[in-house]
Amino acid sequence: MLCGQLAGAWVTELHEQWMRQRRESPDLLRLLDLSDVTFIDEAGARLLREMRSQGVRFVAKGVETRHLVENLEKREKPELRRFFGQPGDRGC
Repeated sequence: MLCGQLAGAWVTELHEQWMRQRRESPDLLRLLDLSDVTFIDEAGARLLREMRSQGVRFVAKGVETRHLVENLEKREKPELRRFFGQPGDRGC
């Protein structure tokens, strides 16, 4: 489950945790809950596309988050839409 922003250093952190999890449990079903994400930058969107291409499934609530996830599933490079908050806001 992610909360707040998927931007800047948090993209790197998610990538590192995802790679570690893949090494340790390669057969584990991967599901990422984006319901409490308030902002995703370009790097975050690229990482989500990469994760999606590797079989990660997403849970999303809210119009903006669902829109992003639907576009990740439909296109190679989805239209990126900004989320409710501004960079620097703390969503959780």
